[in-house]
Amino acid sequence: MSDDSYTLKEVAELLGVSKRTLQRRIREGAFPHKFLAPGRHGLETRIPAGDVRLLLEAGRAQDSIAANRTLVPQSTALALTGGLTAGDLETVRETVIALARQERESVLQLVQQSLDAQEQEAAALRSQIASVQSAVDRLRRRLEAWIEAPSAPYPSDPPSTRSDDYGSSLLGEIEALLSRLPRG
Repeated sequence: MSDDSYTLKEVAELLGVSKRTLQRRIREGAFPHKFLAPGRHGLETRIPAGDVRLLLEAGRAQDSIAANRTLVPQSTALALTGGLTAGDLETVRETVIALARQERESVLQLVQQSLDAQEQEAAALRSQIASVQSAVDRLRRRLEAWIEAPSAPYPSDPPSTRSDDYGSSLLGEIEALLSRLPRG
């Protein structure tokens, strides 16, 4: 290892990545100051020690590899983030997460309110259906009584009412019941 530069193998070991991964990252633009220098087996790629030191001192190597899967010099990382530090980015991340949680809670409350309103509406409809069912049962009993004795007057009418009008009276009651049903 030279004092002013490192081999790819040395940099890979320092950063905790494979040599192949390091080569791929270099092709993607990491370590733009790399250069060729004579080595044991001919020319070899070397990376300036200052670039590696900057990356290691900033603690960016492992964080960048684990979080972003990229290796970029600190100056490039700061330029890409608009000069934000890791602490700034963490604060932004926490703020976004907090806002997302608040939004989720608001949506859940709205959904619960909607479900409550639908349950109240369903209870009101069940009550109306029970009322209509009761009225239909009363009408059925009257009709059955009239079918058994068609000459008898309509039970709720005064004695002078003719039995011919009984069907019309029942139709009127049925129409009144139907008008009470909700229209969809």
